[in-house]
Amino acid sequence: MYLSINNKKHIMKKQLSKTVVDTIKDNKGTGLLALAGIGLGVLAFFGYKRIPQEKKDAFKEKLGEAGQKVKETYNELESKIKHQAKGLEKDAQEKIEKATA
Repeated sequence: MYLSINNKKHIMKKQLSKTVVDTIKDNKGTGLLALAGIGLGVLAFFGYKRIPQEKKDAFKEKLGEAGQKVKETYNELESKIKHQAKGLEKDAQEKIEKATA
């Protein structure tokens, strides 16, 4: 069956709109959740603007410490993974040498 280009475009648009509608139906609460998140963000922003400078500085210091801990943990995990990968690579190389010998 031969379809013209316009008919193909129409069918594709219809399928796309059906997919979009199905996606929206599947994600009913997502929009409300996004609005709630935006609202909480606005409240946090204005709440932060109202607190005294000393509390802001303490908050920034806590965030800095938390960020530093996250960096340290990441670096430790990265080095452990690299060490384990090197060990596995060495074991694999030894097994290959034994198998080919």
